[in-house]
Order: sequence, then structure tokens, then C-alpha cells
Amino acid sequence: MSAALWVVALAAWVAVGEAGCAVGQCAADVDCNPGTFCSAERQCRAECATDDECAPGWSCNADRGRCVENEPEDAGPKEDTGAAIDDRVDGGSTAEVSVDVGPPDTAAAPDVLDVPDVPAVMDVPDVPAVMDVPVARDTPDVVDVPVDRGVVVDVVDVVDVVISPVDTGPPVRRAYLDPCAIDADCASGACLTTSGGARYCTRPCAVTSQCGDGYLCTLAPAGVTSRCVPDDTGLSCTATAPNCARYCLSNAARSAAHCTRECDTGASCPAGFACEDAGVGLRVCVNVERPCTTNHDCTSGLCLDGGGGYLVCSSPCRSAADCPRRMTLDDGRGRAFTLPPYQCIAVMGQSLCVPPLSTITPGSGVILGNAPLGGSCGANPSSNLCYSGVCDTGTNTCVQGCTPTAGCPSGFACLPWQPNGTGTPVYLACLRVVTGTSTGASACARAADCASGLCLGPPVGSPPHCSRYCADRICPTGLRCVPDGTAYDGTPLSLCVR
Repeated sequence: MSAALWVVALAAWVAVGEAGCAVGQCAADVDCNPGTFCSAERQCRAECATDDECAPGWSCNADRGRCVENEPEDAGPKEDTGAAIDDRVDGGSTAEVSVDVGPPDTAAAPDVLDVPDVPAVMDVPDVPAVMDVPVARDTPDVVDVPVDRGVVVDVVDVVDVVISPVDTGPPVRRAYLDPCAIDADCASGACLTTSGGARYCTRPCAVTSQCGDGYLCTLAPAGVTSRCVPDDTGLSCTATAPNCARYCLSNAARSAAHCTRECDTGASCPAGFACEDAGVGLRVCVNVERPCTTNHDCTSGLCLDGGGGYLVCSSPCRSAADCPRRMTLDDGRGRAFTLPPYQCIAVMGQSLCVPPLSTITPGSGVILGNAPLGGSCGANPSSNLCYSGVCDTGTNTCVQGCTPTAGCPSGFACLPWQPNGTGTPVYLACLRVVTGTSTGASACARAADCASGLCLGPPVGSPPHCSRYCADRICPTGLRCVPDGTAYDGTPLSLCVR
């Protein structure tokens, strides 16, 4: 069958992708050849060879093939570049690339593909809900303190004294991710307002690796500076009128579309997404863990009849590594186990991501449904209807594991999840959250105050303040990046703290 995909950029040019290519796995820069560096995905990469390939104010470190920010010069206050920008790029023409990534013609293919029997996923032990522990501090009432003014003296002779104002120099400009009100507040000259109302200093970029985790470098029209904006992967879009930071991905019928970004494997995509070849040397993240009734319901254009009594979306694959990653969990007895992975198997002559569907261990149960991330686990607690295989029994909603680098779909945040309360393993999971407008190191009382969805309380956050994971080593002014152990699956954690 055919699954034609439209990759639509907000630019008249579609020279996407970051300069250079992966040359192998790595743990640090020393593992890479000269002219390359070790990226967050543990791949040796090069994003530049000359200064011309870097954003304004950046230069190329040829030894590592990486754009680095120039040391600031004492040039006085910068010119205000205009009003605050929105988190979408205005203006510019659109370029549409129509790519056929499958075997011939969808019209001749059935609406649903039958999948041969494959091994199954274990039912996840019931776990209580994550506890949203509000962080607050007791603030004493303001106390009026009397001031000893001494003796009042009648002054006979009054002398007028003119005091010249002290020149304190140009105002201090705020750094990347710091809160702001207007463009002039920021060293970059650009204060961005997100769709949720949060305002923070952004910065120019040439490639996404110059932005922090959870941010993308926009594909800007000619003559417009690309800037770092929040990752909108998974947000609904319209293929004919895209409004995405990078691309709008649609099926052949344009009946399902979402914003997306580049990827190497499924592990570099948000939870529940696979990495699909969209042609022209471009691989992008596609939403797989969602229900369907026909091919038109899936962004990939592929709806599978898995033989488990439900239909699921799928995606073409080269190997199982292109499919969504699966969680590692505690079995309730202190033993770790990883959910059986997706398989990349041939279905009607095309290799597709297929989830495990049948029982693995006697009595372990079967995943009986196709409920997406954030959906209901089902009315019967013993039946796990989650496509991800993981149910938060406290909220009766489906959850999925994540990493700070790969992140979560739009509308979810990658946050600590302790399903069994204090003292149990800490997982990183995509949780649906209502985020606030506080940015940088702003004070907070609960997670919902912060645009990041992460509020640190005592003893780590004293006083409580908004934070972010900093695997990218980027923290707002006033915070520093410190290691904070590992998640249960071994993912190292670092947090921005005071």
C-alpha cells in the first residue's frame, strides 16, 4: 500500500537537517573523529565546517564541527529589534514536498491491514497514581516596624542642592530562557510569547542542537532569523496551511496531520512516536500509539488489524529501533523488566512497526485495547486497554515513558512519576499537565505555576522555584545544573537549581 506524506516547511527553502551526519555511537566528544562532536542522542555529528553555517553571533569550532556562541563584546546597549515575537514564524511562503514512502497506490490497498500473529506484551502491575504534591511555603504577615526618627529640628537656612544622576551604564540584558517582558530585556533582542502566555528570552539559531531540550530551531523564510521555540511535535496542523516550527506531516488523504521534527530512531522521538522515512533524506517523528478504524485515521496512512480485537496505527520501519520505545518497570518485587518491544515485520510486502499482542507469561494478561497516551485504561482495572501497556491506576489513565531529550507530545510534559508513592522507583513519564506562565528561576507554589511543569520545593528548591531538566547543560540565570541521580530505566537526571 502507499502512504504519501507531505512535509511542509515554513520556509521557501527546505534545506533541513543539521549539517554533518552520524558516524557512530559515542559517550563523549573524545569518542568522535576530529571535526565532530557527541550529540545528546549519543551519535557523532558535525553541524558546521565554517562560521557561515552558524547563526549570527556564533562561530564554528572546526575541531569539533560545532557552532559556539561568541564571547560578548562591550558594545553598549543593543538596538531593540521590535515587538515580542510569537512562538510561530510569521510570513514567508510555504514549500511542500510530496513524498511516496510506500509501495504502490493506496486505492488498491485495503482500509485495514491484517497482521500475522506476534508475541505479546505483559500486563503491567497495577500502580497507584502519581501524587501531585504541591510545594508551598508559609509566609509570615508583613510587620510594620516603627522607625526612630530622632529629634525634629527647625531648619532656618535651606540650601538647594542639585544632585546629578549616577550613570550606571546600559541595563543588564537577560540570557536565553530568562523571563522577559519586551525584546529590549533580552541580550538576543527577542522576547518570545508562547501559546500558553509564558514569556522568555529566545536566541537565534541555525540548527536545533543550538537550542535546549524541548525547543526547536524554526525553519524561517528567507530574510527572517531562525529562533529557538518550544517543540510542537504532535500538535495538530493543516497540511495546506501549516503553522509548525519545523514540519507538518500528513497522510495521503490529508485527513490526519501533526507537527513533527527530525529523528534518527524511535528513541529520539516523543513517547509513542516512531521515526519514519519521509524521503529526500529526511526522517521525521510520526504518531503511532493512537487508535484507528481506517487508514485515513493515521498520520502514516497505515491502520493495522492486529488480531487482538482492536485496530492500531503503524509506521514503516527499517528495524525495531525505528518503532516507539517501551518502558522498563519494577515488577513489584524489586525486579526490573522491560515491556516486550515492537517488532519490525513484513505486512503485505512492507516492513511495519507491529506491537506485541498476545500473552507472554501465563496469568500476565493481554493488552486488550488501543487507548492512547492520556486515554482511559478501561472500566475494569484488571484489563489494561493502553496501547503503551502502562496504566496509572490512580487516575485510570494511560502513561508512557520518556527522556528529557526526546520529550513528550504537545500537551504533555516529561516529569517524575512515583506510582507507589515515596520510596518507590522514580520513573520519567509523559503526564498531561496544565502549565503556568512562570519561566526561568521564578518562584512557584506548585508545578502548574511553571511553564516547564516542574516546580522544585525544599530542600532542593529553597525557596521553591521553577526548574527544568538540563541534560543539555542549559539553565536560566540564577540556576545551576546539578546531577540528580537516575530514573529507573537508567536515564541520568540533572536539574537546574539555585
